[in-house]
Amino acid sequence: MYVLYLDVLFFINWIMNSMVFLIATLMLNEPLQLRRLGLAGGMAAALYCLVVSVPFLQDIPALVYTLILPSLSILYLYKPRHITIFIKRWLLCQGLAFLLGGTTFSLWYMLGYKGNFEEISILYLLGIAGSVTLVIYMSFYSIRKHWILPHFEYRVKMLHQGRIGEFQAVVDTGNMLYTPFKHQAVSVVTYAAIESLLTEEEYLFVKNYMGQKNWEELEQIPKGITLIPFNSVGCKSGFLIGIEMEEIYVYRHNKRQDFKRCIVGISPTSFFSDKAYNTLLHPEFIVDKGE
Repeated sequence: MYVLYLDVLFFINWIMNSMVFLIATLMLNEPLQLRRLGLAGGMAAALYCLVVSVPFLQDIPALVYTLILPSLSILYLYKPRHITIFIKRWLLCQGLAFLLGGTTFSLWYMLGYKGNFEEISILYLLGIAGSVTLVIYMSFYSIRKHWILPHFEYRVKMLHQGRIGEFQAVVDTGNMLYTPFKHQAVSVVTYAAIESLLTEEEYLFVKNYMGQKNWEELEQIPKGITLIPFNSVGCKSGFLIGIEMEEIYVYRHNKRQDFKRCIVGISPTSFFSDKAYNTLLHPEFIVDKGE
């Protein structure tokens, strides 16, 4: 017989859950909000402690609470708008939990655990879990960076009001963004990357209205600026501020294609956690391999 302290159980579960949500968030390229992430991990840990400590809840089949316990945390952390998005995030988190938990305890046994629960070193166990977390994420990051994204990488130059800016782009195959009237394809650039190309009038407008929710209060839109409605998966619908570029030059290896009078949307946030790319290129700007 051994004694299990609820505070220790909660602490271990909270850390392990938070590690799972951390990896999942980085893999999904979601904004990293540590406070929400910690609360989501604590929520799942508290529910697990409740199941363990309340006698009549202990009769619930393990499969049931395995399905339910992480669901509330996932709903809180990611706020999925559709059931399919929720299922994908749930499957990812469950897969990471099995991978992280299984690998951590396997290494723990391999590194000398003798079967006595009283000899458990929490810091030792969490140290192994932290190392496994780092290896899982770095492996995913390396595969994505060296094997997946290079197939979608482009170098882009944009000409605007006599100024030229260079951008690192990746093709967003899911980008179906077009201007509402002329139906022009829209690529999206981070504000930090395009700021130096803006005129003073454009700069002031973007600075004042980027992220604006009450567009009805807008009295006048400067020439060359377009409001682009969007509805992104996992995000609320709204408007992007679009700026017309005189020319866009798209490079892929030793090939180049030029596009005139293009609209680019401005995003207030970066697209990737490592900020390696500052442009999401619309599929219509893919360089023709046959040229």
